[in-house]
Amino acid sequence: YTVTGYDGATALSESNCGVTVPDAAPAGFNFYASDETLTLTPGTFGVDLSIDEDAGHAGFPNAIDGFSMGVSHDDGLLSAVSISSGADLSELNGGDGPDFFAGLIWERGITIGCLFDFELVDTIPGDADAVVATVDYELVDGAFDGHTAATAVVLFSDTLGTPNVINQVNTGVEVQFPEPFGGVLAFGDDVPPRPVEFRRGDVDSNGVTFPLLDAIFLLEWAFNAGPAPICEDAADVDDNGVLFALVDVIALLDWGFNAADPPAAPGPDVCGADGTPTDALGCEATSANCQ
Repeated sequence: YTVTGYDGATALSESNCGVTVPDAAPAGFNFYASDETLTLTPGTFGVDLSIDEDAGHAGFPNAIDGFSMGVSHDDGLLSAVSISSGADLSELNGGDGPDFFAGLIWERGITIGCLFDFELVDTIPGDADAVVATVDYELVDGAFDGHTAATAVVLFSDTLGTPNVINQVNTGVEVQFPEPFGGVLAFGDDVPPRPVEFRRGDVDSNGVTFPLLDAIFLLEWAFNAGPAPICEDAADVDDNGVLFALVDVIALLDWGFNAADPPAAPGPDVCGADGTPTDALGCEATSANCQ
């Protein structure tokens, strides 16, 4: 930068000065909520909460002997149902876990307080990237109705609890305030599309299987450039996975007039899904009255 000296309105001298700006100090510790990929019908699902320490932090790795956390969520989307001590704390105190672990569920989040060892002997190192708690959530009923994909977040917060629980890490007598990294929960629709139901042999999809009329419809499509069946599975009378117009026409006529076997399942009288859904044929629309 430049410094200019003035006498009244007259510039007397200029000096150029340089300033070195040091790199920002490492944040120290970090709190993480795990990202999760879930279905839209997940039941109860867990989010892991973990602690790690930046390698450039003074004293790295420091011994951690306790922490407190507050994690918020949108109560219109998520509901916390339980809080448990993390897997990486299970070996503390000879396998008994931490001496003190308390988690409370609030309307819009959870709070946790944890002291590993009342004698401040048993600790975990800052470089352990330790999972210290798991929070189980469930979706609020109707939260994502009408959606095939959606997201929600869980965020660290210092405004939960009475009194407020502050996000912090304890290293002996030192208190460290971590950098928070919330978690993103990505939900996708795991419900497969409802199979289209049809009546086998209802080639024109009018809701009734008439052997002669449906046979004529199939012949018109195959040989006279008539409209195609909107449900190929319905026209595949023998369900062999291939539309052979003459073969399927003969099967229809034999059933209607020669007491032969009826069209394959689901049959001509009952609406149902294709029993061989992996074949090459599909069904763009349901038969009438098979909604």
